[in-house]
Amino acid sequence: MKSYLLLLFSIIFTLTCSSCDDDDDNEDKNITPHGIVILNPQILIDNESNCEIIFRVNPSNYEVSPGSIALDCVQSNTIGRGVSVTPPENFELVSVQALVDEEEKIHEGEWVATVKVKDGLPFAELTRIFLVLNYNIEKNQVVSITSSNYAEITTIPAISEKMVSFSNPTVQSYKSPVNGEVLSSRIHVTPNPLNETTNINYDLSLIQNMEVVLKGEFADYFQVSKMQDDYGLAFDITPILSNFDAYFNEHTDINSIPTTAEVTLTDIFGNTLVHNVDVSFFRNIQIIPVTEGLTYNRADFEGPDLVPEVIVDMSEYLPKIGITQEFLAEHPNRAFSIVCTGYMPDGQEGNYGFGFAGHSITDDETYMKTGKFQATLDVLFDPEHSLSGSYYAVIRFFIVDPITRDTIICADIRQEIKLVD
Repeated sequence: MKSYLLLLFSIIFTLTCSSCDDDDDNEDKNITPHGIVILNPQILIDNESNCEIIFRVNPSNYEVSPGSIALDCVQSNTIGRGVSVTPPENFELVSVQALVDEEEKIHEGEWVATVKVKDGLPFAELTRIFLVLNYNIEKNQVVSITSSNYAEITTIPAISEKMVSFSNPTVQSYKSPVNGEVLSSRIHVTPNPLNETTNINYDLSLIQNMEVVLKGEFADYFQVSKMQDDYGLAFDITPILSNFDAYFNEHTDINSIPTTAEVTLTDIFGNTLVHNVDVSFFRNIQIIPVTEGLTYNRADFEGPDLVPEVIVDMSEYLPKIGITQEFLAEHPNRAFSIVCTGYMPDGQEGNYGFGFAGHSITDDETYMKTGKFQATLDVLFDPEHSLSGSYYAVIRFFIVDPITRDTIICADIRQEIKLVD
């Protein structure tokens, strides 16, 4: 009898404990969420990254399942507010996980919703998103609770070739033929519109750093200085005159010295854009040697109507100062001007009885089409005062950027002409 009672008591005790466990499980499964709070309401990201919305659910022991969270967009650049939950057009929910710190400790009641920027978002956007938690109160009956605040997500395009332009000449005179002043090539980084349908430009203040490294054999022939001017970020590539003069004096058959500037732009998100800028620095003077037809006797000018014409063909010399048909085509808005003058070599100062007058000069558009460039000059000598020797008819070319007024080309082509007794 005792054995029977002991067995019966044991069975009743086991059933009672099992019933208690089931009740606990049911209580856990039926915890009702009371509220959601977004803990990082201000979020700034680029359009190629994911963002994390950190939120807390009360009570803290409520288990959030990934499928129970939805995004509700209340404001964006592209869609309006709907009467029900409105999914954002340019974002999608990737995952929902418990918040774990760097020490791999789980923060009870705190969760992370990872949100992805959809591909192809080409513009800056401000989007306000509430989190919506769906849960069951009875079988097949779903109730929603919305976060008490929203996450304001500002999306900015990452730095890329689409966001900025590098405005620079591919050629540059290395110094002025007028006063010997060194000429720098200024490269501008200017903002582009955020997309094809807006006139809002990329914000250059998002570029945190600009690094410029010169590459190539002649990298140490230049200096680089960075700046910001009225047209955007900029840097100058400046020739070191002593290096250039020595090199050109030694290599008389070489007309330019090239360099490549590797420009690295880093935005505030850590994205980088690497762009190479190629510039060749050209000689500033080309001399066309005298020919027999350009050697004049003093007697050739003894008479009021004796004004010889000189035809200077510069077609093969223009590329030697950097002016090619391709260069002119690349700079359609250039400011192009030509000045004709004359001079004598050093040691013959004080002789003013000579000069040259431009009769006709090929224009740059014709040169672009034909590759031919000529100047017809009137030779003006005073037979009583002009000294015998070499004279130079100077055709000086100026090309400047029409917006920044930066000098690109300032160079001479000089035709030698001789006066003999």
